[in-house]
Amino acid sequence: MTLLDFLDAAGIKVNRKNYKVHFATPGTFEPPMNAFYAGKFQEWQERQAKRNFECEHIVSLITRF
Repeated sequence: MTLLDFLDAAGIKVNRKNYKVHFATPGTFEPPMNAFYAGKFQEWQERQAKRNFECEHIVSLITRF
């Protein structure tokens, strides 16, 4: 089963031609898991200097390490 198959099974429809998968990892900002639990994950993600995610859908996965 692919990630997109899993999302489809969960009822989440993603345009298969216009998406990216983002693995949020700790870096120079606060750990992404902390930002997620604080309700600030989108703000955390938007701090990135590069525009790598200009697409219709972004599937974000958060690592703890």
